[in-house]
Amino acid sequence: MAFLQGLTGIWLYLFIFLGKLIEVALNTLRVTFIGKGQRKLGLLFGAGEVLLWVIVTSTVLNGISEDPIKIIVYCAAFVTGIFLGSKIEETMAVGYTGIQVVSLKNDGADVSHALWAAGYGVTILEGHSVDGNPRELIFTQMLRRNVPDALRIVKENDPDAVISVSTIDRSVGGYLKNSK
Repeated sequence: MAFLQGLTGIWLYLFIFLGKLIEVALNTLRVTFIGKGQRKLGLLFGAGEVLLWVIVTSTVLNGISEDPIKIIVYCAAFVTGIFLGSKIEETMAVGYTGIQVVSLKNDGADVSHALWAAGYGVTILEGHSVDGNPRELIFTQMLRRNVPDALRIVKENDPDAVISVSTIDRSVGGYLKNSK
């Protein structure tokens, strides 16, 4: 690539840094989308990732013994790209999540009604703790981006609730709130 041969000094380092940063961020997104069953998006991210990898890596390897700073820039961009990719993925909040709540029997009704009023599907089971105290087990599934809202609702209605949040690989049937 002729335009890269003219890059020197800070411009070369900036190209390597930004190229590697974007490549690693694309890698994070590729893995995320393929893991969530969205293969077409994963393939698009993968194509961009490998294209950038070839260009940036060849730039770093070209004349590496004369300019070892390129290695440091490449490594710094790799680490920064992991951080950036994970932040982007966190912001996109792709996929589904299940929330399980263990609540005192008298607080469980408040939690489940508040979740239901907010539009979440809720299943309630009666249970008890090992010492025999009654508990309600509340199950709900949602888009991952809705988790902060649902957790806020649970905590507002039962500050002592025990909450588990888990990733759902696939969900079939039931009610799933899609908005927000």
